Amino acid sequence: MPKPMKRLDREIELSLNWNLDYYFHKILEVTHALNGHKFVVNLHDNSCTCNLWGIVGIHCRHAVLALQY
Repeated sequence: MPKPMKRLDREIELSLNWNLDYYFHKILEVTHALNGHKFVVNLHDNSCTCNLWGIVGIHCRHAVLALQY
């Protein structure tokens, strides 16, 4: 399996630890279930405040959760 696909599969697996807190016009706030860290995903701009999606070009776990909604 190519590396990007493995990376995406791992992000999908890790997205299970995150919960959706807030949704408004394709802007979502997600919170980690255990440690409470929060990130904002903007589906209009294809961005997340963790910056992984923009830097690597593969959806981060926060974006994966957002896209499920």
